[in-house]
Amino acid sequence: MSILTQEIPVMLETLPTISPLPRRSTEYDLSAILAMWLEMGSRDLIIKQNGQPVAVLIPYRDFVLLQQAEILDDMRDGREATAILEEINQDPARVRPYQEFRAELVTAGLLDE
Repeated sequence: MSILTQEIPVMLETLPTISPLPRRSTEYDLSAILAMWLEMGSRDLIIKQNGQPVAVLIPYRDFVLLQQAEILDDMRDGREATAILEEINQDPARVRPYQEFRAELVTAGLLDE
């Protein structure tokens, strides 16, 4: 099987994929991955491990635009909030009402009423 495949549909088009990842002994060969990506014209590239997508290489200018638009931060914050809510749902005793917490801060002199 070729290291580059056309498997994952995204927004009505298919992105190139690297699977399996090139290795040097037990470590991944990042220089080989980058060389392949550059040969492809630095298009978005999905990297798979054990048949599952694990990462994407995108051009640096696209990354900068995503950072400036705060899209990545918003996405990551949403993922973190979802994980926290799942933990709370599994064990509601881990949280307490805000008013109770606030009262403790006031009592400890850490917050003005």
